Order: sequence, then C-alpha cells, then structure tokens
Amino acid sequence: MDLIEEKSFNAAFSNAALHWCKENPSGVLNGIKRVLKDGGRFICEMGGFLNCIGVRLSLHHALRKRGFEPEKIDPWYFPSVKEYRKLLEDGGFRVDSIALVPRITSLNGGGLRDWLELFVRRTFLKTLSDEDAAEIMDEVTQMCSVDMRDEEGNWSVMYARLRFSATLQY
Repeated sequence: MDLIEEKSFNAAFSNAALHWCKENPSGVLNGIKRVLKDGGRFICEMGGFLNCIGVRLSLHHALRKRGFEPEKIDPWYFPSVKEYRKLLEDGGFRVDSIALVPRITSLNGGGLRDWLELFVRRTFLKTLSDEDAAEIMDEVTQMCSVDMRDEEGNWSVMYARLRFSATLQY
C-alpha cells in the first residue's frame, strides 16, 4: 500500500537531499512524478557538478592510497546541468530553469574536521574503524588547508548547488 495517493500534489520541493540518492536518481524522479498532478511543479536545490571540490578529491586520494575503491563507496551524486536536465526530460518533466550556482560556505566554528565528522564519517567512511577514519579525515583536513583555510584559520567549502524548476508534462 502506498502512503501517498497518486497525483495528489501540485508541487514538490527538495533541498540538499537528492545528492544522497546516487543509486537510482531516475527512481527518485519517478516517485515525485507519481505524486504530482499533471502540470505540477518540482523545485529543487542539491549538490551539483564541482560540489565540495577539493574535499572529494582528497577523500578519493586518501582512500585509494589505502587500497580502497572510492568510486564504489562515494555516497554523493553531483550531476552536471546537462545530465540532470536529461534525467528530468526523460522522466516527463519540462525544465523551466536549471543552473549550477557556486556558493562559498563558511564552516563557522569547528572547521573542516568537524564537517568531515558530520557528513563523511557515517557515509563515505562508514565501513572503516574509528582509527582509520580519523586518520583519513586528518589527512584530508591537512590536504585541504592550503585552499580552504584563510590566513586567520577560518574554513570554507565551495558548494556548487544545482537548482532547478521543472513542470510535469501531461
């Protein structure tokens, strides 16, 4: 039994969730399509191509050098405008607007190491021991400090947000 009746909403909204849906992005769109009325709108912001640049590269490097295959354990899905436009159109949506929007995000307080603990430890590094995960997060923090920490010690991450508005076609 479905929890939500089909064709029951005029609009759907998602913020910072779909970049965690790497396994089946088309399936996610099919679910949204199922609950939208004809002509319904889907508005979204998610991580897009180049999101967390530097952090992701460093994670892949640190994992690869330890014998892991980072592509298999990377939980993030950061599509390009072209890729996501095609997914939307193939899924029956008309794309009204779509763009990558760079956003420098200050990591107030704890810095990159705390950010990694929050967003990476229980996802990217979930199968590793606490000791191995800490070693990798420390290495990534050191690698990223050249580009992500200013002269006063303040950390920032470059987010690239994929923002779009799409309408379900009849």
